[in-house]
Amino acid sequence: MTTRTWWGRGMALGLALVLLAGCNSGGSSGSSGGGSRSVADIEGYYSGEISAGGSRFTVEGLVAPDGRYFFYRLADDTSFTGVFRNDRDTGGVTSRVFVDDGLARGEGRVDLSVRRQSTRLDGGYRVDLDDGRRLSGAWLVDYEPEVYLRRASRGRVRGLYDDLITGEPAVVSIDSAGDLFLQSPETGCAAVGRVRVPDREVNLYEIRLEYFDCRGSRRERNGGIYEGIAFLDDTLGREQLVTMLEGQSPSAGRISFPLLFQR
Repeated sequence: MTTRTWWGRGMALGLALVLLAGCNSGGSSGSSGGGSRSVADIEGYYSGEISAGGSRFTVEGLVAPDGRYFFYRLADDTSFTGVFRNDRDTGGVTSRVFVDDGLARGEGRVDLSVRRQSTRLDGGYRVDLDDGRRLSGAWLVDYEPEVYLRRASRGRVRGLYDDLITGEPAVVSIDSAGDLFLQSPETGCAAVGRVRVPDREVNLYEIRLEYFDCRGSRRERNGGIYEGIAFLDDTLGREQLVTMLEGQSPSAGRISFPLLFQR
């Protein structure tokens, strides 16, 4: 397993758990072969490294039972989103990946092998960004059950949070019905949305936010509705809500971004 780091500590998205006993608990085959594997076999929380340009960056993220995934690079908030599909030729998974580093966006391809009884994903990726840069490198992440195999509920996620990942003062409130309100006096951003619990047996939440009144670099989020996945983590002290969103910005097109709140 890789060691996870967070912002300030060298740090720098209808789901159901149906196959828990045979998924990351070790019920499927551990090599990259095996045509009967489903993308549901690799659902869960992962952390590890993604390399680019000779440098290696710590990443973390979620893979949902339907293959949706969202990873982000802790050093600079670069996000990697897409939907994994079974690769019948290799026995692994493949995807059209979307990358957003806050300055440029682009699409490419990721091809991963599934190893160690479906608890390790490794392979490579390549992406062409709209500013002319090409990203490519290796992808190696490990499943971490101590984060994912926790019960979820609206009661657990309810509360007040501070925004940490952007470095801007912001407050997020989630009530007992799952209604969410975000406001940042620094950027002017306000957002309303909802948190949904698709499966109480695992630490996975679905989040939907609509942004208004943002200024500066956050202005592109205005008028957009962003959806994603999130999880709670208290393994490093104060509990954090790690949220990963994607959607269509009226001014910038498709964008994705992580949010990290602490309470």
